Amino acid sequence: MPKFDFTKFHSSESDNWRDLIESPNGSYPENIYSLLDKFVYYPNETLKILVLAYGLCPSALSKRLPLLFLYGTSGTGKSTAGKFVAKVRGKHILSSSDTFASLRNYLDETKFIDELELNCILVWDDLDPSVLIEQPNVFRMLKVGYDRQTQWISISSQKAGTNIRFATFSPKIISTIHPVWTLPKLSELDRRSIVVAHNKPDKEIEVLDLDSFSFYGLPIAYEEFWGNELTCKMFLETRKRFIRKKFDWLGNDEKQLLGDLVATVAGLNYFETESKIYGWLEDYWVNHLLPIKNKSSLAFIELLQDYIKEHTMLEMKLQSFIPIDSKHLLDTAKKWSMDGKIETYVTPITLGDYMGKLGYKLTKNGWERLNNG
Repeated sequence: MPKFDFTKFHSSESDNWRDLIESPNGSYPENIYSLLDKFVYYPNETLKILVLAYGLCPSALSKRLPLLFLYGTSGTGKSTAGKFVAKVRGKHILSSSDTFASLRNYLDETKFIDELELNCILVWDDLDPSVLIEQPNVFRMLKVGYDRQTQWISISSQKAGTNIRFATFSPKIISTIHPVWTLPKLSELDRRSIVVAHNKPDKEIEVLDLDSFSFYGLPIAYEEFWGNELTCKMFLETRKRFIRKKFDWLGNDEKQLLGDLVATVAGLNYFETESKIYGWLEDYWVNHLLPIKNKSSLAFIELLQDYIKEHTMLEMKLQSFIPIDSKHLLDTAKKWSMDGKIETYVTPITLGDYMGKLGYKLTKNGWERLNNG
């Protein structure tokens, strides 16, 4: 009996993305720009363009790409934004349950055909920081995989005396409710990452169900767009000019990190001039990214220091050393998070990271100072 192809009915059951396009004759970048609004709400153009540019970045042309954390509480659209990129690129969505082997194999399969490098992207939904702490190779993949020159990871093979090398360079979109980059054990991700904060809008915004639509044809359109020699030359020339240019608000390391993102925005033609692209980036860097990076960990540390100060005053009053009650501190820190005093999602692991940074260790009696003898 001949095999029957059921998959051809899947796309016919779904609504077509073309029905959402305002201009049927629009370019590929214009179509993607128009589509994102239908599924995810962004309060301003700066964040919207950043997510689009990162999601459409040609990794095969790129040298350095920071991790992109889509960060926020549940129901803010961060997962939908990541899934949107995965769908229009025709890629799978990965999760915290994926092991290092599965992540490594996914990149290996999507990054090359024979020896030809392809434009790939990794979209990782709902990352829990415990994954990076408990699986050092996954953390290592994020730490080295942002730079083409440092991307290689070697692991032992079953054959004695030989190693297998894996290329880990790619754009990586990671949605999470945790400010992963603030954890002391994961602090090396801070300078290798950028963040887009997702917040619930003040009023209800109607968006469409992403899973109800077929995006058939868009992954091919992406490859055709970047398969243009003139577009590729514009990308390379823009990156070179950006890296050579001096900015009061941006250091040399940051320019190296963001060069491919800026070149992607130029290739997508979302701005008329390069000076407007630089203005867009400055707005993101100064008004969106730096406030997030500066706020997340400092507030938690300050509250812990106040808690420890009160505990120390109690010890002085009683003239006796008393370990800090670990359960009470954990419950207190969780309440800080629930009350919005900190953006950190508190777990025993994250609390342990911060207390260790403040010079404390957890014992069977509670939290004790490391220099307490």
